[in-house]
Amino acid sequence: MAGLAVSDLRRGISILQANPSDPPADVPAPAGFGLPYGLARLPDGRLLTADRSQSRIIACAEDGTNWESFGSQGAGGGQFQNPMGVAVSDEGRIFVADTGNFRIVAMDAFDGTGWQAYGQKIAAGSVGPGRFAGPVCIQHGPGGLVVADPAAARIVQLAQLDDAYWDVSSQGTFRNPAAVAVLPDGTIIVGDLTREGLSIMASPSGGITETILGDVLRYPAALAVTGAGALAAFFLPTLALCSVVRDASGWNVSLDARLDQVGIRRPTALCQLP
Repeated sequence: MAGLAVSDLRRGISILQANPSDPPADVPAPAGFGLPYGLARLPDGRLLTADRSQSRIIACAEDGTNWESFGSQGAGGGQFQNPMGVAVSDEGRIFVADTGNFRIVAMDAFDGTGWQAYGQKIAAGSVGPGRFAGPVCIQHGPGGLVVADPAAARIVQLAQLDDAYWDVSSQGTFRNPAAVAVLPDGTIIVGDLTREGLSIMASPSGGITETILGDVLRYPAALAVTGAGALAAFFLPTLALCSVVRDASGWNVSLDARLDQVGIRRPTALCQLP
């Protein structure tokens, strides 16, 4: 498995090396991380995370240099409220799950250029398109954005930030979906913190087509795509790091030997290093 970057509520960001014997390297933070949620890579190679406690997003190199932050607390342009997820498209557009403002924010660049906000809070009698209970994890794939909205127990997919492109999982499909990943072919992988295993779907409205089960697949907290049909995942409460590989015989799951060496406390997201 390739090296991974991990956003960790207790330690900021840690880098897991490809060699299991290598200890994780914590990314130093000149201004300090508050509660880092979500993780992605910018076109310039820097790591991108949402700093929930300080209502901003942060970019930095793997060694902590080239540090930059953007945003402040609020509900206007250039502002966030407890953001908990980030994603970057192939074109470099940045997406933020602005959890406390019940919306998704899109920017053309890290400085807020091209700011666009989409969504509002679910209201009584209105749970349809454009309404969120608190978007958390967000990923970008061939079908557009995939958003975990665990407070509403659902997954939303948006080909564009517009109500007309809203696709949502049916009620009762999930209980607490907090982690998502998207394979290169558009397959959506969902980790539900209150269920064992990972759910696989082609689209939210299409329902679960397959479930990966296993003794170690309990309470998935963070997912990353590491290959065309491969995943890396952290599972609570043991914080086990697993590799999940898809081959002709199906999905094979293995527990990574780094479990006792990582020192991760509360992982919220993963991304693959180049």
